[in-house]
Amino acid sequence: MSFQSNIFDSECRELDDGNHLHFINIPARDYEITTHIDASIVSICEGAAGTDLATIKQRLITFLTPKKGSTSEMGAIAEFFGHLYLTAVGFNQEFLFLNLEEKGVKSPVDF
Repeated sequence: MSFQSNIFDSECRELDDGNHLHFINIPARDYEITTHIDASIVSICEGAAGTDLATIKQRLITFLTPKKGSTSEMGAIAEFFGHLYLTAVGFNQEFLFLNLEEKGVKSPVDF
């Protein structure tokens, strides 16, 4: 796999053990990233649930609004952009970003 992205400014380095280390630089939101988010957000969050884009965006805004003493929002944003990058370089997503029952991001114990 070539790990090339036309959307993200990224670099992939192959490590000695056959693994790859990806460096992703997102200095600002631009048209390509915004378009990729709009095209991918529903499937990343809910798979083929059929929810419309505006509803998904509102759910994410509600979840990502900082709560006092919480740092989970930053981790969730980083994880979401990880999903965006991996789909942009050709990986398939095998689980949903959102926990549909609890209306939040899935925690590692959900996987």
